[in-house]
Amino acid sequence: MLWIVTVSVFGIAYVAETAAATQASYQIATLKQQQSDLHVQQQQSRYQISLATSAGQIDGDAAKLGMVRSNQWQYLPGSTSPVALAKPDPQSNGNATRSWLDQLALALGRPTEAQAKGR
Repeated sequence: MLWIVTVSVFGIAYVAETAAATQASYQIATLKQQQSDLHVQQQQSRYQISLATSAGQIDGDAAKLGMVRSNQWQYLPGSTSPVALAKPDPQSNGNATRSWLDQLALALGRPTEAQAKGR
């Protein structure tokens, strides 16, 4: 009698484990298919983005809005800025009070800290 109960318990446990393994394999297959579908959808979205942001598409959209290409180029004047790159005035003789780093910056045509602050 004990032998029959033991075999029955092991049999039921085996069937339960087999069912769980089968269910897990179905879930894995479903998730792999979803992953594949999402990958295809991602590739399609990237392709659509590349089409929408292409130069030809942007040019066509601009034409639909009434914009046209100009035959002439026009350059806008730059604004005066305390950080503008400029070489020092050769007549100024303030190099004695400047640090070696400021003097190097001036020689390279870079703004010094004092120039950047507007002094």
